[in-house]
Amino acid sequence: MIIPNFWAEATVQGVNRRNRRVNIQRWGWSNISVADATSHAQQRALTASEDLQRGQTISYRERKHAYDAGTGSPIREEVVQRFEPTVITRNSYGALCLNTPNVMFVDIDDPYLRAPRKLTQPIFMLIWVMLWAASYYGTHHILGSSIVALVITSVVWSLWARQWARKLWLRTQTPPREQSWTAVRRFSDRHPDWHLRVYETPAGLRVLVMHELIAPDSMLAKQAFDEMGADPLYRHLCALQHCYRARVSPKPWRLNQFRAERVVRKVWPVEGEALEQRNTWVRAYEAASSGFAACKFTAQLGSSNCCQEAAQVQDIHDTLCFAQSDKPLA
Repeated sequence: MIIPNFWAEATVQGVNRRNRRVNIQRWGWSNISVADATSHAQQRALTASEDLQRGQTISYRERKHAYDAGTGSPIREEVVQRFEPTVITRNSYGALCLNTPNVMFVDIDDPYLRAPRKLTQPIFMLIWVMLWAASYYGTHHILGSSIVALVITSVVWSLWARQWARKLWLRTQTPPREQSWTAVRRFSDRHPDWHLRVYETPAGLRVLVMHELIAPDSMLAKQAFDEMGADPLYRHLCALQHCYRARVSPKPWRLNQFRAERVVRKVWPVEGEALEQRNTWVRAYEAASSGFAACKFTAQLGSSNCCQEAAQVQDIHDTLCFAQSDKPLA
């Protein structure tokens, strides 16, 4: 897990295959200083220029990715506080995130229940047949008008029937949150030696593994993600960045009194007037978010074994999330 304090960019000139000079820009990072980050950026830009001279295909500009989408760069977020090795950052939309290299968090989104298409597909097939008939017999005024009226009536009826069929189908299904809980409890039953702390979030569950440290790209992590039904994007980013993440402050658009405020989305680093604008927005967001919790502690499952590093992360996480308060979720 690499989360630098400082970022800088540098540009060097290179020569492409057509023997034309081109500008090659790269980002650099450092935990020491901006100057050290600039030196790193120049080194990376020179390396890219040499690759170009050797005939390799390169990108002339390096885009800013907040949370690596495959570029190989570290997490690009403002570092708010360090509890080595745990790092608290502020993401692109202003919320605080806890980053830890080996204390496992499992993010589980409630499954979205969608009524199967076979419930309503015949209705829409009938509508298409009627539309075709209306266009075919459109030259016959009376017959064409009758078919058009029948089509309109069928559309209105089918929309009502679709909603009715979906509601009826959903009543027969296990509620999404209960499905998430079932997956976690089933995992705990299969692995009674695991110590799990389960939290409820606005969109699902969060599980904190307490009994041992687990590498994010390990087979053990993959197995746990599979069995508990972890969010696919979350697990992909965990393996890519070699760390686990947990949002510890509310999403701004979930704050009632803050919904009218425009979210200032800025990828770090931010400088000049944009930084002042962002800081002003962050102060307003923090004042609004103080009355909400990011998650709520709900249950402990499995063993009571606990490693020291996990206990430290749990303390930081629960404090920042207001996980054991009576504040509403956001």
